[in-house]
Amino acid sequence: MTRKDWTRVALVGLAFMLLAGSLQAQMFPPFGLRAQVENGTNVKLSWSKPFLMDRDDIQYYKIYRGSSLSSFALLDSTRDVSYADTPPTGVSLFWFYYVTAVTRFGQSPRSNVVLADLSGQTGQRDRVQIISTPPTNASVGVPYAYQVVAVSRDSAAIRFYLGHRPAGMKIDSTSGMVQWTPITSGRFSVELFAVSSAGGKAKQEFVIHVAAGHAVVQGTVKDSTGAGVNRVLITLLQITAPHFSYQAVTDSTGAYRIENVDAGRYYARALPLKTQYLPQWYNGVRELRDATPIDVPDSGSVTVNFVLKPFVPPALYTASGSVRDTSGAPITTAWVYIISKGMGFAGHMDAGADDGSWTKGDDWRNLADDMMDDMLNHMSGGLLGGIMGALGRHDDNGWNSGNAWSGEPTWNDLSFEQPSRFVTRTHVDSLGNFSVKVLGGSYIALATARGYMNQYYDHKTNFLEADTISVAGNVTGINFNLVKVSTSPGSISGRVIDSTTLSGVMARVLAFNNRGAILSPLDRSNAVRVYTTETDSTGTYTFSNLPPGDYIILAVPAGRYAPSFYSTKGITHFWKDAAPVTVSGNSVIGINIYVKPLPITTAGFTSINGQVVAGSTGISGALVYASLDGNVAAYALSDNGGRYAVSGLAPGTYLLAVDKPGYDPPSPATAAPTYTANGAPSPSSVDFTLSQSVLSVGNTETTPETYALEQNYPNPFNPTTQIAFVLPKTSHVELSAYNIIGQKIATLVSGVMDAGTHHVTWDASDNRGVSVPSGVYFYQLKAGDFTATRKMLLLR
Repeated sequence: MTRKDWTRVALVGLAFMLLAGSLQAQMFPPFGLRAQVENGTNVKLSWSKPFLMDRDDIQYYKIYRGSSLSSFALLDSTRDVSYADTPPTGVSLFWFYYVTAVTRFGQSPRSNVVLADLSGQTGQRDRVQIISTPPTNASVGVPYAYQVVAVSRDSAAIRFYLGHRPAGMKIDSTSGMVQWTPITSGRFSVELFAVSSAGGKAKQEFVIHVAAGHAVVQGTVKDSTGAGVNRVLITLLQITAPHFSYQAVTDSTGAYRIENVDAGRYYARALPLKTQYLPQWYNGVRELRDATPIDVPDSGSVTVNFVLKPFVPPALYTASGSVRDTSGAPITTAWVYIISKGMGFAGHMDAGADDGSWTKGDDWRNLADDMMDDMLNHMSGGLLGGIMGALGRHDDNGWNSGNAWSGEPTWNDLSFEQPSRFVTRTHVDSLGNFSVKVLGGSYIALATARGYMNQYYDHKTNFLEADTISVAGNVTGINFNLVKVSTSPGSISGRVIDSTTLSGVMARVLAFNNRGAILSPLDRSNAVRVYTTETDSTGTYTFSNLPPGDYIILAVPAGRYAPSFYSTKGITHFWKDAAPVTVSGNSVIGINIYVKPLPITTAGFTSINGQVVAGSTGISGALVYASLDGNVAAYALSDNGGRYAVSGLAPGTYLLAVDKPGYDPPSPATAAPTYTANGAPSPSSVDFTLSQSVLSVGNTETTPETYALEQNYPNPFNPTTQIAFVLPKTSHVELSAYNIIGQKIATLVSGVMDAGTHHVTWDASDNRGVSVPSGVYFYQLKAGDFTATRKMLLLR
């Protein structure tokens, strides 16, 4: 060999040595560990070899097992990528596993941890619910704490475990206290479990944003006279990674202060929540593209002041039209409501464009959120005077440019059917015609009359599909043809409830009747198949005069909540997962719909937009959900042309899904909106194509085949819970509640009932009407030869 050849050999040897050293320094763990329970007692584990490792590099694998995440012990070793285990009985129903690889470079890091559930109670196991909400913001070096609270339907003991979590985070398995001191900034995913001794389990996933900086951003908000302006929402949106956001509200002097701000470049925005001023980006501009960025250092103070400009109302224009029945005869008892599109949809339908209205989509969401907070907390003085409310109100005769609004906000400010700063109400004349003054902007319109179905312009049965009316001059032809309602004794009532606080949520509620078959925006004969109503301030709603049939119920809350359908299993965003409610001339009560607050950790200024179509036709009223880390982060409604925009997002990779009653949904898609290097939004675009489907939530012509008694929901509950049961034929039914010692305390149903699914609500009172104390109770169904009993837990 020549000297040159020896040199090549040496270089190749050196390269292998460096590669080996690199593998040793950056060794990967086995990945994809899975646990499958077989026969209720055996656990089959399987996994994949570490990345960049050859089989010859791996000497063997070590398998570790524990009854908790803090009690792992070496179980066995194997050269295979699978292992069968039979855990000891009488110790635990839940076992955790992980594996490591022993290689010629050393031992690898451990794999993911998996949980094997040996409870074997697939249908009757305990139900566990995590009812606490985690803090989602933290700072480097500052201890983070979260007290997890979970409840068991069967009052069983609960233990807590962490799944995916940042390094150093721990949880007390008995108390549920999570503790952690972050050492680096960024976004950290957390997965935790609550597992009961009776076989129930619940999982909670969330993301913590950790800031590394200790800077302070402070300043004042004044008007052109130099007077401080209170109740102004200040938002900082970080342009640079990790894209944090911060908020504060000015005090009575117009001052604000935001502490522990992460270093980076930001945009700042001032949104007046009460007074008659325009929102603005720093420094004094209307549009984001003209905003001046703010550089925040690691520590110290940055002053950002705002001087707000007064809101100058646009010109008043005339909106006119008529209300008639389907034969063309005038309906002289009708009322017409011209509704601000921004507040009507709480900013969830803006198609990504500035239509000249006072605020953008995320501004409307913030306004609605703060209005609801003030109403719920009974704060005095109100919070939302801006735009119409600060300059006057819409009374029964149209725009009244009078006194500035003051006082506490009420549900009227969010209702479609009450005159307010966002709604102009007028009555038709003797010919069924109306004419009303409105400000320039974007609106939807509603016509109501006793004995007729509500109708939205243009001949739409629900507000999700309502056409937008753009007012930049006098508008004519806002015409309605109402469909008469035949009197029917059927009704559905219930509440819309926050799943984390169990408080009532104000919402608009829709009932879809499957007997309309395919819901087509062009087929007006199906208009009577969708019914709409509103909750009151406690979240209570009622549908009256419902014809017989099966219904699915959708709640679209005001403020920062995701819509949800009624389901006996809790929150669901998709109509095909909804539980049908059967009406047959009866009153169905207790149809409670649980909704979940949207997280605020995804705030930003980029968006995802696109179009929802069926064939070549744009589909209005489709709900488009953007999820991040397994949770719905934001949603949007498609407009008249099927266009949508999920706005106010921080950069990230989102999973998008679309839902529209009467249509089969396409597969979910991913989108990754971001910012450019210059700090401008760089949106993503995703289009969806739907196919029409029969809206069948239950076949009223086909009866169930067997009796069934469902688990009550919610459970645990306070003060009401709903019990569902199924009858395959007309039967004499007895449904009763019993205390822990077997004494009958309440008879909920006693009589003959038709075949179908039925829902009964128990208000936790006995036959004397006296409220019963907290504790475990049983409910029993007797129907024909069928008897079934289930357990429920009342927590007052």
